[in-house]
Amino acid sequence: MTKTQNIVATFCICLLATLPALLVSGVGDAMALVGASINPLIGFIMPIVFYWKTIPKKPLLSTEKLTALIVGITIGVCSILGLYQFFSQKFSPDSGNCLAK
Repeated sequence: MTKTQNIVATFCICLLATLPALLVSGVGDAMALVGASINPLIGFIMPIVFYWKTIPKKPLLSTEKLTALIVGITIGVCSILGLYQFFSQKFSPDSGNCLAK
């Protein structure tokens, strides 16, 4: 990587880290967003993908692959529901910090 590419990459990383910090009002909101989006991906979905890579010759309907698929779908649905609950509470008219008044 050249020095110019390094500077541009560093600037982009800093910008991507600063924008959410400016937009999120508190640590609790940031933790809720990370907990409902990134943590399930790193903690559940990626290990399932890696596990599937270790058993490529097994059929799709094998017990191992079906179990991993069911866990992945369940975690995905829970993550989406967590994000939905966060945003519905954040932007509901009853909350004090609603943008849609």
